Amino acid sequence: MKEVKILFDNQYKTYGKNLPQIWLYPNLIENFYLRNIINSIKPKLILDAGCGVGLKLENLRNYNVIGFDYSFEAVKICKNDKFKVVQASVHQIPFKNEIFDFVFSFQVIQHLPNWDYISLSFKEISRVLKKGGYFLTINYRLGGRLKERYMPIKEDDKTLHRWAFDFKDYENLAKENHLEIIKIGTILNLKPKGIGKFPFLNKFYQFADYQMFKFGYKRGLYLVGLFRKI
Repeated sequence: MKEVKILFDNQYKTYGKNLPQIWLYPNLIENFYLRNIINSIKPKLILDAGCGVGLKLENLRNYNVIGFDYSFEAVKICKNDKFKVVQASVHQIPFKNEIFDFVFSFQVIQHLPNWDYISLSFKEISRVLKKGGYFLTINYRLGGRLKERYMPIKEDDKTLHRWAFDFKDYENLAKENHLEIIKIGTILNLKPKGIGKFPFLNKFYQFADYQMFKFGYKRGLYLVGLFRKI
């Protein structure tokens, strides 16, 4: 976990909120999914589990949202923007039982060191979630860019863990943690070359990608899971 923290601390210290171009399109699509689901379930208290530098928090200023991140640099940037954040890890969430109506965690659980940590993260999220509350997570899909379950990245002699999930993984993690599956699908179903060059098409890309998710397309880059606590 320490190596992961150092890597993300260095990235956020270097880039701040001006993240690399490769991160911008996924963030664009994730925000579209997030807004649609929040508008549908209308939660009172939201937890961003792994908020990074606050790119999702920025779009949720009109909601009651708390965030946390393992990176000290990310938390510092978020606090400078007046977001309510703490430093913590998704496998050890520092909040009481059953207080959140909605928890989301995007591209966070996939970077935990091993499957025990992944199981703990689902257990912790279920613990802080109210009965009837919703959990939305997005992680690498096995068979997308990642052809193997575990494909770490080596950078500056540090290891960034990368796990890929399949549909059965979400089903098993749901069963183990009092969660029922509302929807499993994929995100980044489109890979348009015009991103950045033709920003006026962004709304079309967002809408089209989300419609593919709703209608059950299963070959996108990331695996989306929407769960409800029972």
